[in-house]
Amino acid sequence: MKDVTQLFNEYRECVRNLWNIHFLKQMSETSSDWDVFERYDDVCSMLFASLVLNQVDREKYKKASAYVNSPEPLLFFRVIPAVEIGVPVNISREKNNLHYWDHSINFIKPNETDMRFIDFFDFDLLGFRDFQYSRIKIVNSNIHPELIEHDALIGCNQIKIFFDDTIL
Repeated sequence: MKDVTQLFNEYRECVRNLWNIHFLKQMSETSSDWDVFERYDDVCSMLFASLVLNQVDREKYKKASAYVNSPEPLLFFRVIPAVEIGVPVNISREKNNLHYWDHSINFIKPNETDMRFIDFFDFDLLGFRDFQYSRIKIVNSNIHPELIEHDALIGCNQIKIFFDDTIL
């Protein structure tokens, strides 16, 4: 597996800046804030394809849209806590229910779960955004099997992202 954390950090900084400097000011100038949000998300998908997927020869794939209720992860991007002792995590209360991030398990160590990248996340969809979190999907866990198929949020500065070229 290849560490692609820096590639993701560069993409994150690009889309964070794009929203905060260019799209955010359109929010008060247009009649539909959600139209601006969806246009921005479409641009993010193109940038992700160019800045990330192209770099790992996975151009035919697409990052899930931010406005999809149950987005699928990109299975070839594995997310691993950056610290051996583990990191704080906000896990969805229920599978495919993204309104509550308050599962009783709130700390994950590197080898406890198999997590895959979905997107960067910020609670404020229409205001100034930092994309402090990585939204991930828990696809497997021998220690916590009840977490399989749950989404989770982990601080971007607390993870490493690896590209697994054996997964198509």
